[in-house]
Amino acid sequence: MSTAQPKPAPYRDDRHDAFAPALLDVVPWNHGYAHTWALRWLLTQPPLVERILRGIPGFNVAGPVRVVGQIRTEMPLRPCRPDLAFSLKDQHGTLHYFAVETKVNDPFRPEQVANYKSLRHQPILYTPGATGLFMLGVPSGGELRLSGANLARSLQGVGLPPLIQTYVNVVRAEAARIAAARALERGARAEPLQPGMSDEMTLLDYAWLVELKRELARRCAVECFEASLDLRIVAHDRGIFWRDSWKELVDENESGIYIEIFAGIRSPARTIAIKAGARSQSGRAATFDLAIDAGAPGPRWRRSARRVAHESVSIWKLAVTNHTLSATADAAIMARRWIDTVATAPTSGILTPNPVNSPSGATERRPGSVKSRKCEHPHSGR
Repeated sequence: MSTAQPKPAPYRDDRHDAFAPALLDVVPWNHGYAHTWALRWLLTQPPLVERILRGIPGFNVAGPVRVVGQIRTEMPLRPCRPDLAFSLKDQHGTLHYFAVETKVNDPFRPEQVANYKSLRHQPILYTPGATGLFMLGVPSGGELRLSGANLARSLQGVGLPPLIQTYVNVVRAEAARIAAARALERGARAEPLQPGMSDEMTLLDYAWLVELKRELARRCAVECFEASLDLRIVAHDRGIFWRDSWKELVDENESGIYIEIFAGIRSPARTIAIKAGARSQSGRAATFDLAIDAGAPGPRWRRSARRVAHESVSIWKLAVTNHTLSATADAAIMARRWIDTVATAPTSGILTPNPVNSPSGATERRPGSVKSRKCEHPHSGR
């Protein structure tokens, strides 16, 4: 009979019995239920409430505070059901209402936050995993954000039951991996990430996007460019939509060109793309042809196929998988300058489809000025 001991679960605290169950041995990391359950238990402990809530940036309810009544799960706040809902009473006896959404590695929905606010509940996002890293690049919609690092820091040195302590240990380790991923993408760290709960490629891509957005915002301030940079996730990639790079080139259904920077979800490829977007196929074809006629933005940019049937189509692409963060920002700024040059060139004008001479979408020029907008256009969601 074998006498081998069971292999410890990741990040198990050796101070506890190796055979004691760990919460994340029972419920997988990516299931929000485990995190919600652990947070609910912690908030039912009066000595811990103040520590945890004061660890949330922006939490400013006059203390001391205490939970009043039950902490409810899936309470109807139509049309949504928050993972947790509870009430706090402050030092003046005033009640404050909170709704908690747990996001581990799943999409954030701004409409949830708006709904809770409309019902006079302060939204809190609890983000112990990859979503918390991604949200560092997303402006707050009025919600408070409790990250895994915030939670672990607030509980430092507190004695907890083994089931909860092992959970907090994992959250602390994942927070360290998130910080390490950001350092890697900034070039401030050479060591690879340690194994952990969140997918490594996802963490690195999110860290790249967050750090690149910050670097581009800094560069744009120097270059006097607008820097409305939106992080987004779609079916096949996650990236940055540079909202203010949009320039209208074709006088038909808001046809124009813009910049997107993205990482593939199923591949490690990272790319800067200049794209054409329009509501009509003829408008996309006209925009595509004008951008191709202008020539590549720089060395190593590659022309994309002319697939103008889609609502948006890549025109020029630059692979930046092996670029440093600084080099990627340089290339994005180059692309932005190129777009401005194309839009303001003396030979540039509003284009209109020429259905007589080119049914397939060729164009003719007519006098006019190319339009530029800072407002949202219909292709921001790809």
